[in-house]
Amino acid sequence: MVPGEEEAPAGVSTLYTSTLEQDMMRPSFDAPAWLRGLVSLKVEGTRLFRAGEVRAAAELFLSAVIALQTMWRVRGEEMVELEEGFARDVSLLRWQCEINLALCGLQLGGGGSGDGLLDSEKGAEKKESDKEREVNNNTNKNENDKPQETPLETAHRLHAAEVAAQNALDICLAKTPSPWQRGGAEFAPPNTADWYTDEQKAKAWFRLAAVHIQLREFLFAAGELERAQRLAPNDREIDQAFREVRERIDFSVRPGKSLERVAAMARKWEEGLSGGV
Repeated sequence: MVPGEEEAPAGVSTLYTSTLEQDMMRPSFDAPAWLRGLVSLKVEGTRLFRAGEVRAAAELFLSAVIALQTMWRVRGEEMVELEEGFARDVSLLRWQCEINLALCGLQLGGGGSGDGLLDSEKGAEKKESDKEREVNNNTNKNENDKPQETPLETAHRLHAAEVAAQNALDICLAKTPSPWQRGGAEFAPPNTADWYTDEQKAKAWFRLAAVHIQLREFLFAAGELERAQRLAPNDREIDQAFREVRERIDFSVRPGKSLERVAAMARKWEEGLSGGV
């Protein structure tokens, strides 16, 4: 730590606190400077993720999402009047952070004590690309000395991953109500599905499907992969995943059962943090 620099509270990124301090110390609100600060959080989060520091990366992506949501609640009426390019950059940044958060949740919730998360069933194996395998290897090296997560914490990770993936999908499809409005903002940034490429939309569908595969919700995943395939018909990874997941659908299992269980476990974990019963 730099001499004279205060330590950030546990679980809060020092980069986030310094960015927040800079915003607070400015004599007037500077929207472009504020956005540049949050882009730096995303860039650093990406660097940490690629280095295998997935927990630290997730903290930065989440910090950026919280800062975006909070500022839009406070200054939404003011910022909605800014030029379209600014709104587009804001929406794209949130999309990037949400989709990265979902990937972090998948990485962190994908094994260890979470193997028995869904009754006695094992988590679904997922096919790894070379890049994902490298990240996983780095993650294992960096996380081995840390305590194993409890099943409740793993459920929290996967539930958060599903929420983030759904948020990313809703943003690039310009769904209403938007994640901004669900987060309590009266004003949401102008947004249109035309701002996002078919590849980005396919990525969002694919990421949500990956979460549902991890949760053994194969019927949901198949529908999402089918939509991803329509948008990216030449993507071999999507095609392979779609063919494999269709073979794993068990029509005797009620769709949504695993999602409900994980959501309930995630709530218990959050209640434990807040001192609830």
